[in-house]
Amino acid sequence: MNKLFKYNIVTLIELVESKPCLWNKTADCFKDKIEKQKAWKEVYTFLEEDFPQKEKKEQQKIGETITGKWQNIRDSFVKSLKKKSGQAAKKKYLYHDNLTFLLKVVQSDDTESSTDDSQNEQHSQINEPQDEDEVEVEIEVQAQRNVAAKLKDLKRGGKQQKNLDYKKKSIKEF
Repeated sequence: MNKLFKYNIVTLIELVESKPCLWNKTADCFKDKIEKQKAWKEVYTFLEEDFPQKEKKEQQKIGETITGKWQNIRDSFVKSLKKKSGQAAKKKYLYHDNLTFLLKVVQSDDTESSTDDSQNEQHSQINEPQDEDEVEVEIEVQAQRNVAAKLKDLKRGGKQQKNLDYKKKSIKEF
């Protein structure tokens, strides 16, 4: 538990999960400010038992602390789902298993590692019989992707450009 955040984070996550209006962008109640305020107040009251008896300023401070922590947790989870191309595999986010309910609404642009891609391709080749035409088309498509990627990376001419032109010509003839 964070020293500055005195509440149980897993409990906070479970409370938010139980209130779709706080996280489910597709739910009708998500756009209802009054319902969201009511739901947050229930979360605050659960985490801070004497919340209703506190002064307004103290309630506001507690509310900002809890909602801020939730936003940080949610944003960190979303960030952990996004990987940059070529990035090595990394550990799962600490609360990943608790936050899987957010996968329904998170728009992520996941980039799988190259080892995952090759394993998926091998797996699909083992499980799905492909005829020779499909294999040839797939090889040609992959070769074109490789050439396109190299073209993008190469911004200078010379021997490398001539080599690349030769490879492109070879692929087209293939």
